[in-house]
Amino acid sequence: MKKKKFYKKVRTKYDSKGGILSSLIAVLAICLFGASIFYSVVKGGAASSIVGKISAVSLILALIGFVLGMVSFKEKDKFERFSWIGSLANGAVLVMYVCMMLIYS
Repeated sequence: MKKKKFYKKVRTKYDSKGGILSSLIAVLAICLFGASIFYSVVKGGAASSIVGKISAVSLILALIGFVLGMVSFKEKDKFERFSWIGSLANGAVLVMYVCMMLIYS
């Protein structure tokens, strides 16, 4: 019986840096979004301006993360997994903010 030869596979493609950064920004934006909703619920809807400030920072972060995710698709010979994750998550945060603005205004 022949012995199987095991070859070490060299990884030539890596995850895009913009995609990883976009995914991290998405996690931060989602956490801030949840924190603003939690704070507003705890205060019974009569929260101070801190909720608006947290929401504005979260909205700006989601917009920056979405743009970074879209730009990271142009990187050559890179995996696009984190680019997709970051773009979709930041896009979802943006859509949630737009829906909140349309419903509550």
